[in-house]
Amino acid sequence: MKENFKKLIIIVLVIGVFLATFSLVRADSGWDTSYDTGGGWSSSSSDSWSSSDSWSSSDSWSSPNSWSSSSSWDYSDSSSSSSPIFGIVFLGYIFLIIILGIYFSHKKGNSKSFKPVVLKTKLFNDVSEDLVKQMLPEYTLKSLKKELFNKFVEIQIAWMEFDYDKLRTLCTDELYNSYIAQLEVLKAKDGKNIMEYFENVAARVYEIKKEKNVITVEVFMAISFYDYVINTKTNKITRGNNREKITNNYKMTFVISNKKQEINNCPSCGAPIKDGSSTVCEYCNSTIVKHTREFVLSKKTNINDGE
Repeated sequence: MKENFKKLIIIVLVIGVFLATFSLVRADSGWDTSYDTGGGWSSSSSDSWSSSDSWSSSDSWSSPNSWSSSSSWDYSDSSSSSSPIFGIVFLGYIFLIIILGIYFSHKKGNSKSFKPVVLKTKLFNDVSEDLVKQMLPEYTLKSLKKELFNKFVEIQIAWMEFDYDKLRTLCTDELYNSYIAQLEVLKAKDGKNIMEYFENVAARVYEIKKEKNVITVEVFMAISFYDYVINTKTNKITRGNNREKITNNYKMTFVISNKKQEINNCPSCGAPIKDGSSTVCEYCNSTIVKHTREFVLSKKTNINDGE
């Protein structure tokens, strides 16, 4: 889009300069412009100069810059050739001004929408691998970040699709109720929030703590994605745009229950598990994961402009 504007401006400038140059050359060849406006001089006016009143060669100045008979005001040709040229030049520059106005207003609008986002990674430091192993032995620091990012994406997709049942499993009750209220307003306005092509730009797990049977994980993430709203009836974009990704800095709080889930049947084949300590099904040889704990989002804060 910007390249097209630049090309158009260059073309208009070249045409404008060409027409202006042509007009100036015609003007320099002689004073042949007639004044035929309502209050001006014209050949039909009784107050106009006749050909006999024009400057002749004998009346001209003798200096090189003097007016000769060829420089006299010729009223016999009232339809001057420079008038239409002047009009073309004038219209060309009016057109140029309009194009420049559109371009700079477009550029100004984009600068507001796409102002650079400063990543806040320096404000947060990762916890140690030892703490992760102590609190969440099934994870490493890297796999924990990946898991939390995937949860974020799942929540965004459920939001986009108005999937209330999925949101209920991914959020705490308080956050879920807040999301539903916002989605109902969006739906009433025939809106749909499109979010796609998520990219985890940076992540820091900066706190893990345990209270009773609940583990709380505090994570910072800088996430890039397309984010805009469309009207579901017209499919036209009503907010944001689909041309450039945004990058948001988030502080998110996830919670997870520390209780172990008792598994009595194999998730793969359904066979009963006789040995409670077994990690492999004796019928289908599937691995049995007994720590099926799910992270739930309890808080999310966009800190692009704050903190």
